[in-house]
Amino acid sequence: MDAALVDSTDQMLGLLSCDGTLLRANRSLVAFFDIPADEIVGKPLWSAPGWERWGIGTLNIKRAVREAAAGKASHLVGVLSGQSRIGHSVELDLERVAEHFGLQPSIALMGRFDAIGKQLSSARSLRLSQLYGAISDTNKAVMRSSKPEEVYRAVCDACIRHCGFKLAWIGLHDPLSGYIIPVEAAGPAASYVDGIRTGASPGSMERYAPADPAGRDLVASIVPDIAADPDLAAWHAAAAAHGLACLVSLPLQRNGALFGTLNVYGGKAHRFDDEAVALLEEMADNVSFALDHFDREALRCHTEAALRASEARLQEAQAVGRIGDWELERETGAMTWSPELFHLFERPLEMGAPDLDEALAYYEPDTREQTRARFRHAMETGERCELEQTIILPSGAVRHHTTQIVPLKDADRWVYKLFGTVQDITERMLTEQQLRRKTLEIEDLYQNAPCGYQSIDADGVIIRINDTALNWLGYAREEVVGRMRVTDILSPDSQPVFLDQFLRLKQTGLLQSLELELIRSDGSRLPVQVDSTAILDTAGHFVATRTMLSDNSARKQLEIERAAHEARLAELSRHMVDVQENERRKLAGELHDRASPNLAALQLTLSNLACALPASVLAELEPMLGDAQALLLDTATGIREICTNLRPATLDYAGLIPALQDYAQQFARRTGIAVRLDLAPLKTQLLPNVQSLLFRIAQEALTNCAKHADAGTIHLQLAETDDALIMKISDDGVGFDSCLLGESGSRPGLGLITMKERAEFAGGRFTITSNPESGTEITVTFDLHALNTLWKTRQHPSRRASDRLLQAGPGLL
Repeated sequence: MDAALVDSTDQMLGLLSCDGTLLRANRSLVAFFDIPADEIVGKPLWSAPGWERWGIGTLNIKRAVREAAAGKASHLVGVLSGQSRIGHSVELDLERVAEHFGLQPSIALMGRFDAIGKQLSSARSLRLSQLYGAISDTNKAVMRSSKPEEVYRAVCDACIRHCGFKLAWIGLHDPLSGYIIPVEAAGPAASYVDGIRTGASPGSMERYAPADPAGRDLVASIVPDIAADPDLAAWHAAAAAHGLACLVSLPLQRNGALFGTLNVYGGKAHRFDDEAVALLEEMADNVSFALDHFDREALRCHTEAALRASEARLQEAQAVGRIGDWELERETGAMTWSPELFHLFERPLEMGAPDLDEALAYYEPDTREQTRARFRHAMETGERCELEQTIILPSGAVRHHTTQIVPLKDADRWVYKLFGTVQDITERMLTEQQLRRKTLEIEDLYQNAPCGYQSIDADGVIIRINDTALNWLGYAREEVVGRMRVTDILSPDSQPVFLDQFLRLKQTGLLQSLELELIRSDGSRLPVQVDSTAILDTAGHFVATRTMLSDNSARKQLEIERAAHEARLAELSRHMVDVQENERRKLAGELHDRASPNLAALQLTLSNLACALPASVLAELEPMLGDAQALLLDTATGIREICTNLRPATLDYAGLIPALQDYAQQFARRTGIAVRLDLAPLKTQLLPNVQSLLFRIAQEALTNCAKHADAGTIHLQLAETDDALIMKISDDGVGFDSCLLGESGSRPGLGLITMKERAEFAGGRFTITSNPESGTEITVTFDLHALNTLWKTRQHPSRRASDRLLQAGPGLL
C-alpha cells in the first residue's frame, strides 16, 4: 500500500544511499529523467541525464549529496531552458533520514515542479547560463592547461567574457607577509589591481589586494555593496573610480590549505545571489582541483624521475661492483635476472632468464650440487645463506662468484620466493692471493733480513723481534717477546746511553746511528748500530718503535785495523820527518865541514900567491885573482845559505823563535818582501822535533808567498794558550778561491799538501782561508799535550859540525 501510494503521487520521491547512489525512485521521478527506471536506479544521482537542461551542474548535485549525508538539508533549484516550456522550475530537497525498520542511514529526495511567475525572468536564466558557460570554459582550461598560470588566465577571462563582470583577478597567498598578492587579472577595471600591485607603502591599500581576510578560513566572502560596507572604507574611492560596486571573494585550496583567492567584481550592487555564488564556488572548486592535479602530476613526474634515476644508479652500481640480482618463484620455478647478471654469465638478454637447472649448468659439478643444496635448504628452512662458486663461462673463462640467498616469507611464514645477489669476486680473490703472497714475502724479508728488527713499547719492553736478531742473541722468541726489556740485553756501558737516547726518541720521534753493545745469551758482546723511528697514535702519543739493528762487529774490527794503520802511518811519517831532518842536518854538517875549510884554504892560498908574485906579474894577474877570490866568497855564502835552509844552526842551539827571526831576516833580504813578526815567548818547552816541524811549516808558507802571492807584507804570528799552540801566516797578496780546493780541475800546490800533511801527522789542525784580492791566511793549531807526547824523545844531533861552523873564519861566516 505504501509503495502504491508513493508511486501514485505527483511529487518526485526517491531514496539515495549516503554516497549518492539512487536506491529507489517513484514514477514521477522516473518521468522527470524521461528514461527507463533501470537506467538510473543503482547509479549515482548526478550520472542521470537531463540535469544540464535544468541548469543544475554535477558539482552542485555532489555538494548537495555531501551536505545531506552530513545531516544538513540541501535545496536545489533548476530552471528549464532551451525549450518551449520556459518559465518552469524544479526544486529538489535532499535530507538525511534516520534508521527505521533496520534500514541503514539514507537520503530522501523530494522534488516538485512549480510554475514560476515573471520574477524568474529570462535575465535570470541568461545570467545562470552565462555562469555555466564560464564554468564550462574553466573546466576546459583545467583539462587542457599544463601549468597553473594558464588556468588563472582562463578563469579570469571566462568571468569577463561570459558573465560581463567588471573585474576578475586571482591572488596567491604570501606566507611571509600573510597577504593575498595578485598574479592574474582581467576585465575593464584591471588597472585597479595594477595600482594595488605597484604601490610602495606597506600596510596601505595600494600595497595589498582588498580581499576579505575571511578568505583565509576557506569560506566565500560576499560584499553586496562596496560603497555601503564600512570595513572597506579605505577602498571606496578606488572602487568607485573603476566602477566596482559589489564583490565576492572565493578561497582557492591546494592540498587542503589556503593557496589564494578568486575575486570577482560586479558593476551593480547586489549582483551576486546564492545561485551565482554557488556557481562561482564550483568554479573555485574546479581551480582548486586543478591545483591539486598539478601537484599530483608534478609529484608523479618527480617520483618517476627519481625512480628512473634510482634504477639507473642501481644498474650503474651493479655494473661497477659486478653485482647482479635474481628472484626465484617457488610455485612456478620461474627466475628473473637483472641486466648485470646476464653480463656476468655472458648470457644474451634476448635469451631471457634461465630456470634454476639451466642456471646451475654454468657451475662446476662440485659447486653445482652444493648450490642446489643451499637453494633447497633456504626454501625449506627460511634461512638466508651465502656461498662461493666457481663457474665456467661460454667463452671458457673461469670466474669466481659469491651468492647471497634471501628467503621471502608471507604472513604465515611460508617461503614463497627466493631473492639473491651474485657478485663476481674473481679479481678480489686474485688480489687476496697476491696479498697473501706479498704478506709472506714481507714476513720472510722481515724475519730473515740481513739486519735485526725489533719494536719496543713505551716501557722499553720488546714486543716484536725478527729471527735475525734472535739468532744474533741466541734466545728463543718466547724468552724475549713481552718478557725482556732492551736494557736486559745491553752491556752496562750501553744502558745509560740507551735510556738517555730513548727519552729523546719519545720526544723527537727519531734516533739515528746510535752505537750500543748487546750481550748475547752466552755472555759475549755484539756491537750494533741502532736506527729507530717512533710509532704514534692519532693523538700524537708515543706507542712503540720501529728499530733496525746493524751488526757493527766487522766495522769495529775495520776501525781498529784502520786506527792501527793510521798509527803506523803517522809513526812512519814522523820517522820520515826525523830521518829527513837528520839527513838535512848531516848534509849541512858535511857541506860545512868539508867545503868550508877547503874554500878558506883556497882563499889563503890565493892571498899568499898574490903576495909572492912580482909587482909586474901581480899587476897583470890581479884582475884574475880578484875574480877568483870573489867567486870563492860567493860560493862560501851560497853554501852557508844552503846549510841554513837545510838545518839552521840557530834552531838547534837557540830554539824556534830565534830561528824564525833569523829566517825571516834572510827571507826579507833575499825576496824584498817585508815580514812582520809577532812571536810571543813560549812557556812550554817544545821538543826539538816539534820545533823543526813548526819551522818547516813556516818556511814552506813563506816560500809559497814568495812564489805565488805577489804580496808586499807577510805577517807571522806564534801564540800559546793554556792547552794549544797556534801559528798563523797571512799575506796581503792576490789570494785565491779556497772553496775551489779539492774541486774537479783544481790541483792544490805541493807546498800546501806538504804543510797540511806535516801538521796532521803531528796531530794538528791545518786550515787555510783565502779570497781573490784579499790575501791568504794559514792557521796551524796543535794540542800542546798531544804534541809533546806524540813524538818520542830523541838525543840531540852532534854539535861537532855546528861547533866548527861557529869557529870558522870571518871570511865564511
